[in-house]
Amino acid sequence: MDVLNGLNGLNGLNGLNGLNGLNGLNGLGGAVVMGGPVVRPLGLSPWPMEVVGKVVRWQGKMLLKPEDASLFEKITNEVTAPTSGGDSTPLPSFRGWNAGTRAIACVSEFAANAPGWKDFECPPPPSSAVTHCELKLMHDLAEYRDGAAAEAMAQVSGIVDYFQGAGGFIVASHPRTTELCVLALNIAQFMVMHFKRRFNRARPWQLDPSLMPPFDQQCHAAYPSGHATQAHLIAQLLRRVMPREAKRCDLLVPLAHRIAINREVMGLHFRSDSTAGEKLAERACELALGVAGWPKEGDPPATPNGTVLGEVLAAAYAEWDDLRSLA
Repeated sequence: MDVLNGLNGLNGLNGLNGLNGLNGLNGLGGAVVMGGPVVRPLGLSPWPMEVVGKVVRWQGKMLLKPEDASLFEKITNEVTAPTSGGDSTPLPSFRGWNAGTRAIACVSEFAANAPGWKDFECPPPPSSAVTHCELKLMHDLAEYRDGAAAEAMAQVSGIVDYFQGAGGFIVASHPRTTELCVLALNIAQFMVMHFKRRFNRARPWQLDPSLMPPFDQQCHAAYPSGHATQAHLIAQLLRRVMPREAKRCDLLVPLAHRIAINREVMGLHFRSDSTAGEKLAERACELALGVAGWPKEGDPPATPNGTVLGEVLAAAYAEWDDLRSLA
């Protein structure tokens, strides 16, 4: 037990939660990024098998038998230069996509089919004079930190949870509506990072360290606010699939504003960051509906147009048919 008790000191490592972002650096282990030791095991691999007529050996092993090498080459050639004819029997489609992998496919689809996303006329951040006024406002907002801290902390990575509460749905009851929220998170993040990089506005606490945020001093620029963009895009897309007559729809946009303002109270964003994020979300919603083949207003198309967005929007819309029929 003494040994186990000694491990309690490792609890301090929980403070390294901010390093979870390193998971997004595919191929770069946290040890490499942080300057630690590199672990790079090598096993037996059949590739490459031959380079310019010379057999390449890993760990001194012969790799492929001649007949395997011939088959390997045949398959490789077929993939790079498919031939016509042969068996045309359709193969079954993959059925193991989850919300996370579909969201990544959705972002690439969005970028390809909404080429005007970079043309959004996002105004530059305000002047230094206005920025200093915003800093004063943030000191006034800091008085609300004690009351808002737990909520703001939960919203660091739990925006969807709050929309589920306001909308009256959970994953079990409305899985595709929940997935629509995940798609919105990813599309918004994709767009907002482009503009954050373009404007590269310093965070409030970098200009005025006395703001001293209680958490989440992030490693990307302030303008526009990512949380504001994500929250408002979720709100707008949910309003397209939920019955408009339902009172829950009236809670969505106010909730998005609340999520954005909580970031200001914590000293993480200027007011203008939140406003720009809201405007960016409006444009993102228009583009997303266009990719999905949905009108801005009115009834959705009878059948999805084959895009991830079209499929998920249609499925999410159908999940609310029972309430829609009661209206």
